Amino acid sequence: MPFYPTQNTVMCHIRFQNGTNLEENTHAFHYAGSPPPAGDLLGLATQIGTGALLTALRACLSNSVVFREVYCRDIAGAVANEGTYTFPPGTTGNRTGGQVASNEACGIVKRTGLTGRRSHGRNSISNFVEGDVDGNSIGSSLIALLTNLATQLLVDYVVGSNSFIAALAHIPRIAGVVGNSDLLTETVILDNDVDSQKTRLNRHGA
Repeated sequence: MPFYPTQNTVMCHIRFQNGTNLEENTHAFHYAGSPPPAGDLLGLATQIGTGALLTALRACLSNSVVFREVYCRDIAGAVANEGTYTFPPGTTGNRTGGQVASNEACGIVKRTGLTGRRSHGRNSISNFVEGDVDGNSIGSSLIALLTNLATQLLVDYVVGSNSFIAALAHIPRIAGVVGNSDLLTETVILDNDVDSQKTRLNRHGA
């Protein structure tokens, strides 16, 4: 598919594996000034992979999930700098117990303080364990862990001379149009548990 640039924006992908399924969560960061060098993007990926954000994400997920890498790329151009942090072998989620279906998820909404659909984003968090999910509701312990994760999504990073500020990327879908990113002001937990196959929801079939 064609590449559409988004100015002054780095996209970071936290990549992990659940069985044979390859999955990821993405997080955008805004930078000012010149494009960051590859070393700074490696530093950003490393800070994410070894810091509080990853700790908070691991705390929510089943220990069947194996973390692979954090990949950060400047998306201001089709050819741009990138950096990858690779997790040590055995880096997994921290929750123990039988795992629920991966399509059961909780949403973390990202807000920029601006109006309009393009000013809101969302991360879908899944790979929970049975003890954290009750029917179609998420238990209080997991809600507390997800709330901590939502807080970490607002954290900014400084690497070298570059400040990477948590943002929402507006990636265009039209040739010749350049996207941008707006700074995040708030994250909100959606207190729900979504099962798209309708197999666990209360009163299913009633």
